[in-house]
Amino acid sequence: MGLKCKRNNFYVAVRNPVYCGKILIVKYKDEAAHTVKGLHDGIISESLFYDVQDILSGKKREEKTKVHSPDMLPLRGFIKCSRCSRILCGSASKGRNGYYYYYHCSSACGCRYKAEEVNKVFDQVIEEFTIQEEYADLFTEVIRDTYKNQNTTTLASRSELLKEINELNNRTSKARELLLNGDIDGADYKTIKSENEYKVNVLEAKLSEAAAANSKTANIEPLLRPAISKLTRLNTIYSKSDSSNKRELIGSMYPQKFTFEELQHRTALTSELYSCIYLINSEIKGKKEGQATDFSCLPILAPEPGLEPAMFLLIVKSKISQKTQYKQ
Repeated sequence: MGLKCKRNNFYVAVRNPVYCGKILIVKYKDEAAHTVKGLHDGIISESLFYDVQDILSGKKREEKTKVHSPDMLPLRGFIKCSRCSRILCGSASKGRNGYYYYYHCSSACGCRYKAEEVNKVFDQVIEEFTIQEEYADLFTEVIRDTYKNQNTTTLASRSELLKEINELNNRTSKARELLLNGDIDGADYKTIKSENEYKVNVLEAKLSEAAAANSKTANIEPLLRPAISKLTRLNTIYSKSDSSNKRELIGSMYPQKFTFEELQHRTALTSELYSCIYLINSEIKGKKEGQATDFSCLPILAPEPGLEPAMFLLIVKSKISQKTQYKQ
């Protein structure tokens, strides 16, 4: 049946650092409460534990769209009103020859679009995000080289974490000097020390994860080919999926709500993967038509540390240039 406990007890349990391999030492006399590393292994990472604490404290909360939609309204909950910025609803109106579906705003602004037209535009977007079969090998090479470049920059991000940790330790040392000189009282020093120690613990957790990731670089080859194969059939997969799976795909493409106009003009913010696909497809199209491609206005979600857009674009242009020369 599992563990039975009340909500308050569960709340206390998920606050306990014992699950990430640490033990809480309670406040005793003048010594502030603090955590120490235990002899046992944690069942979750320290980084995950601190992320959970931030969510419980209200510092971080990710809200996902959870909307049940009929097959004719897969974009309901993703499109926002271009007039008042509310999220568009979706419904059907009964006409003489059947039902007609619309995306519309619930306010009095009157924003309303035919679902058939919106869905048609999104089908075109899906086509543009689908990898051409003849360029599947090119995409594979670009992702492989980009992945290698990300791994080579791990040391740089590690040094940044170490720098932040040293800065926090220096702040604690300076606060101790101020305490000894009588410039601050004991209560202020304890507050500064406690805050800095918490931040150091969070950074050290990230540092250990970065070191572990660097020591066991994953072999992406077994995953790469099947993933690229699916991306070459993205349009077919989308058209044959039910409403629930379509919404999952849309959510993976767009991390933020977008207006219909942004969808039409391809200015809606897309996730890193699909921005890269769009970038490569645009570069290929530009090469075919003999035109230079401008990516300065391409909307893209900020990439993870280590993936520089300029470096990625350089790899893309290099690979396409090589392929073009090979064909000639």
